Amino acid sequence: MADTEATSEPLHLAIVGGGVAGCEAARWAAANGARVTLFNAGLPLGGTCIHVGTFPARVLMTAATDHHRAAQARFDGIDTHSDAPDFAALQNVQRTLAARIRHRYYDELQKHPGVNIVDAPASFEDQTTLTAADNTYEPDRVLLTPGSHSTPPPIPGLDDVDTIELNDLAGLDTLPDTLTFLGCSAVSLSYAQALSRLGGSVTILTAEPGLFEPFHGPDIVGTLTDILTDEGIEVAGGVDFDSIATQNQQVYIRGQVDGQPAEWTAGKIVIVDHRRPRIDTLNLQRAGVELTDDGYIVIDESLQTTNDRVFAAGDAIGRGEHAYAAAYDATLAARNAIYPSRTAGHPTAVPYAVYTDPPLAGVGWTEPRARNSGFDTDVATTTLEQLPAGNAIAQSRGMLKLIRDRRSDHLVGAQLIAPHAAELIMELALAIRYGLTTAELSALVHPPISIGEAVARTARRFSTNGSGSTRQLPRPPARP
Repeated sequence: MADTEATSEPLHLAIVGGGVAGCEAARWAAANGARVTLFNAGLPLGGTCIHVGTFPARVLMTAATDHHRAAQARFDGIDTHSDAPDFAALQNVQRTLAARIRHRYYDELQKHPGVNIVDAPASFEDQTTLTAADNTYEPDRVLLTPGSHSTPPPIPGLDDVDTIELNDLAGLDTLPDTLTFLGCSAVSLSYAQALSRLGGSVTILTAEPGLFEPFHGPDIVGTLTDILTDEGIEVAGGVDFDSIATQNQQVYIRGQVDGQPAEWTAGKIVIVDHRRPRIDTLNLQRAGVELTDDGYIVIDESLQTTNDRVFAAGDAIGRGEHAYAAAYDATLAARNAIYPSRTAGHPTAVPYAVYTDPPLAGVGWTEPRARNSGFDTDVATTTLEQLPAGNAIAQSRGMLKLIRDRRSDHLVGAQLIAPHAAELIMELALAIRYGLTTAELSALVHPPISIGEAVARTARRFSTNGSGSTRQLPRPPARP
């Protein structure tokens, strides 16, 4: 371990922000011999992901899916039903489970004698000094993982109507009759489908051309959109918002789609867009930490800021949408803060998941980003309808997309919409991490009648290149 002072004392790392990223970085740093002070304010340990974000959304999605499937049996010959759900009881369940995880974070961190958890916001006094709750701290290094908050989009009239943030959904005890989501994110889609299945009328309006566009191709976006709209969720992309107004106690959202006027009646409006890093009270200017024009902390490849003793990860640098990717970055930043060597962050082999039903998962480069980054991209897809497994489980809606670089045949990206996609994507994450070619993937043998069969089946589609010719195996040697 590197310490700038010639002393046997362990390096002191201060971490500002006790979300998933901060907790994982603190755990790693303490396990590797550092003395850690973790500052946490606002939500309990675990932060947005555990208490108001991905975790409660997935709990509600799991419960809503049980209700949905009980009300709509997949096969003839099975008669099931589900009574109207008790929304308040479901919310109590997810809060209880979140509290359990919070206690596990506390227990795991406090196993290390060098960890001090301070339940107070911290701010810089100078380049190396922090203050919190009238106490002064002088760590050797600082890691910033402060999370983010929502700011309303600039739509005329929005300030005059009743709205809630996406994070407020976990605190509701009564399900609104109608909900209108302004914007789209991984967590908001989980909430939207869950609340729709639990009895709410849901509309999703986004300024982007479609769900997750332009980063995913129209096939992935179209498949997910069709699944949601078939369940009664209205989805409108490419909305140019004009105004929000109340008439006769009814809220109307007006705008244009493809140049044509459009209007929606809104119930409870949920703000999804415009998440900004929670850095306003950190006094970063005192520490010499500079910001980008967009308001994020400037970092280099090693996640070091313009102050060589301060590092940052997650929402503070604009890479916090997927909490465990941010946690990977934060752990790497902690490593770079402690050790003298530097390792570049944000590798492409960190997967992500969107907990809809079926879920969407991905890893590596998306098709548009791969093409824009100079890869000679080649794409192959397989739908669940083409798989025996898809028919066996009555799940024909979904697909696997593989993206390779033609020149090397290396897999560079994958997206999957299918049951258990978040677990299945790890096979493809490993393939990208260790440089497997699609020819090697095509030779894999998966359990029969499994969704995993899609990997080899899709990889074999690359055996025919863009010109339509088929790769030829080498001829065997002639017999003597």
